[in-house]
Amino acid sequence: MSGNRYQERPVSLGEPYADLIPDPVPGCAECSALDEERYEARKRRKFAVAVVASQRIRNHGRGHHA
Repeated sequence: MSGNRYQERPVSLGEPYADLIPDPVPGCAECSALDEERYEARKRRKFAVAVVASQRIRNHGRGHHA
């Protein structure tokens, strides 16, 4: 038996919730308003409202053309 008991190297996983915190598109008024709504909701500890704002930013961002 060799000194390494694992057959393969460990897998490095990324941040599991990174896609749940989308960045607003710079220069978009709607994205900025949703980002502000999300910020205020987090500050008031209204996390359900913050999640909905993040979903709206992510879905709205799909309509932007880079």
